[in-house]
Amino acid sequence: MIIRYTLFNDDEFGNGALKRTHQISTILSKVDREVVTVSKYPKLHLGKSVISRLKIGRNYYSFFGIKMFNRKKLVEKAIDIISWKQWLLELQKNEKKLIVVYELSYYADYSLIFACVQLGIKIIGLPHNLESLVYRQKSILSNKIAPNWFNEEIKLLGLFSEIYTISREEQWLLNLYNINANYLPYYPSKKVIKNCLKIRKLRTSTDKDFILSLGSASNPPTLEGFKELVSYYEESKIKEDLVIAGFDTERLKEHFTNFPPNIKLKGSLNNSELELALVTCKAIIIYQKPSTGALTKIPELLLCGIPVICNNVTARTYFNLEGVTLFNSKNQLKTILKNKLVVSKMKDISFDYYYDFLKEFKIKI
Repeated sequence: MIIRYTLFNDDEFGNGALKRTHQISTILSKVDREVVTVSKYPKLHLGKSVISRLKIGRNYYSFFGIKMFNRKKLVEKAIDIISWKQWLLELQKNEKKLIVVYELSYYADYSLIFACVQLGIKIIGLPHNLESLVYRQKSILSNKIAPNWFNEEIKLLGLFSEIYTISREEQWLLNLYNINANYLPYYPSKKVIKNCLKIRKLRTSTDKDFILSLGSASNPPTLEGFKELVSYYEESKIKEDLVIAGFDTERLKEHFTNFPPNIKLKGSLNNSELELALVTCKAIIIYQKPSTGALTKIPELLLCGIPVICNNVTARTYFNLEGVTLFNSKNQLKTILKNKLVVSKMKDISFDYYYDFLKEFKIKI
């Protein structure tokens, strides 16, 4: 039996997290074993004394180098660990080869990881990001601001039997810390690829008259990137029309005294509005402060035949792909927008690496 822990519903057409979750669901559906998906332990009777619970909670926080004296937090954490252990022990009575596949994300319950380690259960981790490197993200444990809690995350990842990262850089970084990390890139689903190629075809016979930038302004790295992008337009007098769309983007004007007239804020787009924007834009700019990049977005945009203009930290693994143009200053951006943009010839994605991964994964699991 495989216990799959995730906080997300999978959606191949959703945001980056939901796309990655869909990919993991697809992988597990190809494994010939029962998969039970959970996001919370079931309610169980707890037989530990308050003193025992305090000790368990204190050991948990001490592992991360945190001195915790809040009795309520210590007891709550102990209850989490005890509950997961009891549930796993019940499963082990009938299932000797129990494996946990754990999607690491910001609000994930680390207690399950500790319970697995204490019971000797193999646990495979699939981090959506390295959360301690997400711009301005605060540690739930210590309240430190990223990247100052990187060591906490490294300690946690070191508990896993194996880790599968979404980027080569993360794999390399974790390997430096003697963590058994492997590479599992994002692959769009066949339905998503089909939709991207439909957009590519529509773009061949459509006039294109603006630059597009997409993202949620509620996401700090994206918001700061939008603000800097608007500043570039304002300071360099860039003449290309820019459309910024996504959740909460209407509020960008609040951050500027003189908002450039050739920038339009569209807010959230429905599916048909998004498709129209993708078909009629000249290119897409993705600009972020140093953070986790756009690892699900870039390959899909290239399949759509849309030139991608982004800064180095956003491109990450995809910095050298045809159709991706990098900039790191307002002058570079202005020059790029004056020149003819490169359209990727990518009309499919090779799944060879993915199939090799599946063969190996099935053996391990």
